[in-house]
Amino acid sequence: MKNIKVEYSWLKNSDITGVNQLPEHSEHYYFDKYVGINQLDYFQIDKMHLNNNWTYMKSDFNEKNGDDESTLVTLFNHFKGEDKLITKNIILKMQSLNLPVYIWMNGCFVGFSKGLEQTIEFEITNLLRLEENELIIKVCSIEEEKQNNNVMLDSILDKISESIIYSTPKLHVYDFNAELGNSQNSNKSTLTIDCLLNGYSNSAIISVYIYDKEKNIIFKENIDYTNKIEKRYDLDINYLAISFVELLIIDDGTIVETAITKVKIV
Repeated sequence: MKNIKVEYSWLKNSDITGVNQLPEHSEHYYFDKYVGINQLDYFQIDKMHLNNNWTYMKSDFNEKNGDDESTLVTLFNHFKGEDKLITKNIILKMQSLNLPVYIWMNGCFVGFSKGLEQTIEFEITNLLRLEENELIIKVCSIEEEKQNNNVMLDSILDKISESIIYSTPKLHVYDFNAELGNSQNSNKSTLTIDCLLNGYSNSAIISVYIYDKEKNIIFKENIDYTNKIEKRYDLDINYLAISFVELLIIDDGTIVETAITKVKIV
């Protein structure tokens, strides 16, 4: 993580929407082991919820001055880490507050976001401690919103209670989309898969499985590992029957991650 000096001028800079913020990615299932298509309710990943211990300090705009005069409320969470997370790649995930936020973990600046997305994420690998941790989130506001301080606080506390810290495997399917084109021939379809993976391996294999609505495998293929997958499959099956795509990331003969996404029709 880059050591970046915090600037409150980011709030008024239209070119800056986030600092250290991870790019948006698709909503898909992923697991750090093998999980079949019939097990989507299986516990996905190592994670911990931050729904407890939130405290806050509201700002008094009649007394404030200085660089951070736009602060609406500062949120605090003190919590212990978990053994299963400490040695892995760690991500902080929050619901967007629809407001700008500055975030610190254990005294280190984590990142900034203007909250333009549905969820926001930051990498906190090496910042999480096994014992006490302190997460500080400074929520900022624009001038006309300051009068709604009390009303907005309830919404902020509801959303912040859904925050989690989760881990990702060493080879991780970050973004995963599968789209079907509507074919003129009802018994044929074209499936396009786009996928972005984090990590590196010179020996991994990716297994691609395509399923119908009855969760039967209708196509499978092994491909050499690459960080960016762009595949197109012309299939002899009605496009309405195709339902899920599954990727198995296999390295040194071990399944590092299973990723599953629902197919979209465009």
